[in-house]
Amino acid sequence: MTSGWGIEESKKLYNLNGSLKKRFFDIDREGYLVLKLGKYNLRVYDLVAEYGLVGAYIRVLPFIREVMDLVYATYKEFLEKYKYRGDFIPVYPLKANSNKLVVDTIYRHGSRYRWGFNLNTLREVELIESYVDEEPRMIVVDGVKSRAILEKLRIFAEKGWKVIVDIEGVRDAEILSDYSIFAVGLRLKYLSGGEGPWRESVGLDSKFGLSLTTLFKVVAKYDWIYERAVLLHMHPGSQIHRFEEINGYFVEAANIYNELKKAGFKNLEFIDFGGGLSYPYHESRLSTLESPDYGLHEYAEAMVKALSDYSKDYPGIVFESGRFITALHRIVVSKVLEVRPYDVYLDNDSISVVAREAEGLESFEELEEWLQLKLGSINSTANKHVYGIDERISCLLYTSDAADELDGVDLGGRRII
Repeated sequence: MTSGWGIEESKKLYNLNGSLKKRFFDIDREGYLVLKLGKYNLRVYDLVAEYGLVGAYIRVLPFIREVMDLVYATYKEFLEKYKYRGDFIPVYPLKANSNKLVVDTIYRHGSRYRWGFNLNTLREVELIESYVDEEPRMIVVDGVKSRAILEKLRIFAEKGWKVIVDIEGVRDAEILSDYSIFAVGLRLKYLSGGEGPWRESVGLDSKFGLSLTTLFKVVAKYDWIYERAVLLHMHPGSQIHRFEEINGYFVEAANIYNELKKAGFKNLEFIDFGGGLSYPYHESRLSTLESPDYGLHEYAEAMVKALSDYSKDYPGIVFESGRFITALHRIVVSKVLEVRPYDVYLDNDSISVVAREAEGLESFEELEEWLQLKLGSINSTANKHVYGIDERISCLLYTSDAADELDGVDLGGRRII
């Protein structure tokens, strides 16, 4: 081990000190990665070695249960803080992870929270058919994909499940005219554009949802929608990493909810913001796709506060972020095939200007930001200048003194001068 390096430095490097990961992971005295399962600690290395595996794909289902508990407790905290009288109804989108073990874990553990489902396809309906005679929950369906789906869901509705099918176009309304057993949701578009990798699915140009103009054209033809509409569904996209954008979506949706109530949709009682909550793969809050600049607490509080401030009758909050629930439970273990040295020559006598700058950095987060700036500078320069081999070796790392120390190194027939 390098002098000065220890367990705390490893936790920082591998991002185990974040509010989420520190609940589930640790590094023991001998430097092994540990899974924290209640009062038990389990080394990942021992688990793989016990079964003689070269690599493994590990599912830790207790982590799903703990994140579900965390989400529910967090929302309850802010419902109480803002004296919000609406319900909190979580639903799990099966598209996030449709593994049967995962789905069953969510249904079973979710009994204490009435955790329901969000689904799209016939296969997803078939995945939950085994629960139809058990405790009923809410099911939110993202539009009408086929009558076969509705026929299977009819059984759920007859058994007491609250099945809400979104209307996203004229075709949806036409088909749902024959299925009065279902409540309907209004999937509407935001005026503002999206953020994150699925930003094209948000805004007026999105293929998902209705504009207000189209909604009222549909309602003019199918006026029963006024009575059966119970849910406003406005999805801002997925993995949105900037909190400023998130908060704006909450306010816009709350205002539209109020306007729809005034426009005659008197039975609206739920609002669903979709899956915009970003999962923090790295909890350093760098405002990047992998490292959002907010967490669950900020997200939940902003949502509840916006609805408390702007909505008139405390709509029930439908929570739909599946990635946040399941991402942490999957661990890939791979055998190290090769270790390659990173050959950089630095010593106390001939340390470079760049290295001296780095000495003032106090955290891994500062180091990462600093490296990104340096790499950007190198890339910018490389586009305008052709580096020779000597320059590439010495670029940004070596002073002339350091280059002297390397004099005589053979580089395929070339020598450092």
